[in-house]
Amino acid sequence: MAEAEVKPQRVPRQGNLIKPSAEASDAELIRRSRSKTPACKPAGWLAYTVLVLLTVASYSPIFLSGLAWSEYDQVERSPYQSMEVWTDSWLPEIIRAEDPITLSSYFIERKIPFAQPATHHAINLLLHITAAILLLKNLEALKLSAAFSAALVFALHPTALQTIFWSGYREELIGLILILAALYFGIQNRNSKDFFLLTMICVIAYISHPAALVLPLLLGLCIFYQNGSFKPIEYNRLLPLLCLALFIGVWTQGTSATTELELGERFGISAQNLYFYLKQALFPFESALFYPYDQTREFNVGATSNFLPFLLFIPLYILVAINFRKSWARGLLLGLTAYLLLILYGLSQAGAFIDGSRALEDHLQYVALPIITALVICLAGGIVRSIERERKNTLATRFYLNSGDTSIHHRILCLHSERPRTDVVQFI
Repeated sequence: MAEAEVKPQRVPRQGNLIKPSAEASDAELIRRSRSKTPACKPAGWLAYTVLVLLTVASYSPIFLSGLAWSEYDQVERSPYQSMEVWTDSWLPEIIRAEDPITLSSYFIERKIPFAQPATHHAINLLLHITAAILLLKNLEALKLSAAFSAALVFALHPTALQTIFWSGYREELIGLILILAALYFGIQNRNSKDFFLLTMICVIAYISHPAALVLPLLLGLCIFYQNGSFKPIEYNRLLPLLCLALFIGVWTQGTSATTELELGERFGISAQNLYFYLKQALFPFESALFYPYDQTREFNVGATSNFLPFLLFIPLYILVAINFRKSWARGLLLGLTAYLLLILYGLSQAGAFIDGSRALEDHLQYVALPIITALVICLAGGIVRSIERERKNTLATRFYLNSGDTSIHHRILCLHSERPRTDVVQFI
């Protein structure tokens, strides 16, 4: 049987230029409309300069205070206060219960020839700025809208004041830096060097802060957000990190000394802590170093607002389940679950006032603060970006429709009928 002769298509020309047909132009427009949302432009040196300068200016009043390791504080905020030499920070029993890096940094700052309060606050502020920069790098790696705005809001957030100013809470700053650094190399995953750095940072983070033990789960959420699938091959690299987290977690947390509380009392503390953390993160109108704890609300979780924070997450997860395959739903799943995982440690802790009485403290939610900040800001940025995109599309359509060219009218109608709806928002 003779093979059918294939005739080459004739390409229309206009002078010496090749003029694509209308069908080819339509196909190209439809292909572009179906592509993923273009990545936001990474922040430049000017953005980083603004971030640093605004953060320093915002927290500059702390340098007017000569308070460091207050003698009026009857609570030992750090084992450093009872240590004599820096080598005590690296004893096995100390490593199992505390962060040796933070404890060693307190001894190092004593050797700096400046006033100790100013040096102490400057180091804390520098660590906070580092955490804000790493947050920005992570949001850009995930290609989220309003990444710089989210990092700036976190850097200037008043809830971070206690962690930066009050002595004894540097382990929260270092813990967050290690968590964000591990997430950055895990998200990038460019080569074996990234995986090696990820593993080393994870080991240090597991020892430094209990909240870091959920890093394998956070990385799994990031992988799912990026790829949108549960292929085992994409998650194999998390198995060593998970094994290390289980081993180090059992070693460090197995003998941790915690106050024995009844189930109802523990749930009451966790509920009131979550309500307080959400209020301070989303509506930080009340500013203080320590907040009074309401003992009367401890067991009334069934009828008061203490129970409401837990219920607020249920409809959000239902919304995620309904729109499971959409990128904005995966982003919402990532943000909500990452926040809950990182806030778990803070929910189980009871803060203390300077006289030792029970109090609510902001530093216990510091490691989870950038997540909920990014969730809200990137959500708002995604909505604004989607509205702006739709406005431009509408203006372009009106322009072409008013041009009087019937062929353009037909192509615009075909394009809009075939183009799928893009996701409304992309956020953590």
